[in-house]
Amino acid sequence: MQVSETEMLIPYTRGFRNSHAPVAHLSISHQGIFICNFLFVFIRWDEISALVPYSQDSKGAPRRLGIVLQDSKAVLARFLEENSRNFWQRALYSFLVKISAWFLRFSKAPSLLYIGQEVLPISIDELVMALQERFATELCEYHISVYSGNNKR
Repeated sequence: MQVSETEMLIPYTRGFRNSHAPVAHLSISHQGIFICNFLFVFIRWDEISALVPYSQDSKGAPRRLGIVLQDSKAVLARFLEENSRNFWQRALYSFLVKISAWFLRFSKAPSLLYIGQEVLPISIDELVMALQERFATELCEYHISVYSGNNKR
């Protein structure tokens, strides 16, 4: 993990590779959260409502950090626009987003967007603590709720 005055750069321990992003990573800065894996997703701080650590089941599944959005339709529309090069790609991504949203209704997941523990070199709890330490100003300024375990901050 690389930490500077303005950014935390966390390379994934395993993940996806493509020609545009040879190294999958998570970048958190004063502008927002940039998730770079097989697609690129940038979420500005003002688009985030809450950060929620959770586990999909009680059987020891890897933890995740759910990113709850204030207006998920607007963020997903921007995602489709930025990652689609043609009509078919946009239609496919749109279909996949709708299917994911449908499955979300039946899961314990708080959001479609999440950061999975399985690709990070640190635990989700360590990531939450680092976010609270390094980006306290942004979390406070944009009224982002951060849940850690059973406690809300």
